[in-house]
Amino acid sequence: MRITSKGQVTIPKHVREKLRIEPGDEIGFRVEGQAVIVYKDDAEVEMNSGQELVRQLLGKGPELRQGRPMMTSDEVIEITRGRAIIVDDTH
Repeated sequence: MRITSKGQVTIPKHVREKLRIEPGDEIGFRVEGQAVIVYKDDAEVEMNSGQELVRQLLGKGPELRQGRPMMTSDEVIEITRGRAIIVDDTH
């Protein structure tokens, strides 16, 4: 990839798709050693592991479902938290 006399480069299509960058989006650059990290400006917010997992899965529902029925929110919660335990403290 070449840099123009104005310091411009074209971000390859597969990178734009991976970062979900579209015309008009804000991006940022961060230097780490000899590497430059390109990120969507809103992606700079520090996320916990759950938020990062959800971000990575965004928009992939149909691809991951492969024709299987959709899950209810209760089913998703059960998978992520484990089965609910009913405590009967009336005795």
